[in-house]
Amino acid sequence: MLIDIDKIKVENRIRKDFGNITELAEDIKQNGLINPPVVIAESDGTFTLLAGERRLRAMRSLGYKQVEVRTWGSLTDEQKLNIEISENEVRKDFSKSERIEYARRLEKIESLKAKERMLTGKSDPTQNFAEGVTGEATQIVAKKLGIGNKETYRQEKYIVDNADSLTPEDFTDWDEGKLSTNKAYLKIKAQLQEKENQIAGYELKLKRISELTEQVTALQKELNNRPKVEVEVKPADYDDLVTLNRERAKDNQKLRSEYDTKCKELNNLKEQIRLEKEQSIKKQSENKIIDDAIFFCAKIDSFIKDVGGLAYLSDKIEHLPSSEKKAYIKAVTLVKAWADNILTNIE
Repeated sequence: MLIDIDKIKVENRIRKDFGNITELAEDIKQNGLINPPVVIAESDGTFTLLAGERRLRAMRSLGYKQVEVRTWGSLTDEQKLNIEISENEVRKDFSKSERIEYARRLEKIESLKAKERMLTGKSDPTQNFAEGVTGEATQIVAKKLGIGNKETYRQEKYIVDNADSLTPEDFTDWDEGKLSTNKAYLKIKAQLQEKENQIAGYELKLKRISELTEQVTALQKELNNRPKVEVEVKPADYDDLVTLNRERAKDNQKLRSEYDTKCKELNNLKEQIRLEKEQSIKKQSENKIIDDAIFFCAKIDSFIKDVGGLAYLSDKIEHLPSSEKKAYIKAVTLVKAWADNILTNIE
């Protein structure tokens, strides 16, 4: 099937490393497209890419306006995810960070399936509901991806979410399997602990400087408040007090300077941690949007499967009693209004 290349939509894919696109484009230019991309036809006339993103990128780089494709029917989110994994892993193993992105999507699907098993009584009823769903789902995901166990899976997600706490070299080594998950995890924990200890140390120093400053100020105030004696003979301790005052003034100036410096260092460190937390929250927010989209599609698939066969009721509406007829029309109107609102936002 020949279609316009601009009608092909590429949704959020797991694979980030596409290899040498230029080399592939040159091969297609010389030998043609041997294996067409696979797409799913959508109701709006567009097509969603299922397999063959490298080939699609290569053809776009060559200026193709149309492309030969193979079309597949409707698939569930889990089927689409498994096909993408199967296609890519044949070419090249996923990096650990790519595998975690796949795991997050799969965990959302497995969590929904686990919830359905609990609601139908197929899971252990003695478990806490939320823990039963998340625990069972993460265990299934860890097993499917060969991660080993839930703890390793948790550590790998933690590493991806806090990648900025590792050096680029360490993250690359971990991502490529040269650095173990446990070592990378412990490095991040140690780095964060070091920053917390550094902040605690600064706060202690600032407290001590503040105490010394107060002491110097009190001594200087005591000296200034001493009554002036209009006599030609100086008190016995006058010279000592003058010397002490000068020394205290120097100490006070030095302490104030050190205090200001430490305040700046502390503020800079706090700002750095704030920015890192904002980045982490932003990543979590982006992951939540992706997870919610997957969950939404899965629930819509489930909804269609549950009530799709009841569409014939629209032809039989006149056979319904008045109250059921009103309820049916109200339900359909609400579904249409909800869908129209979503489409309006999308457009």
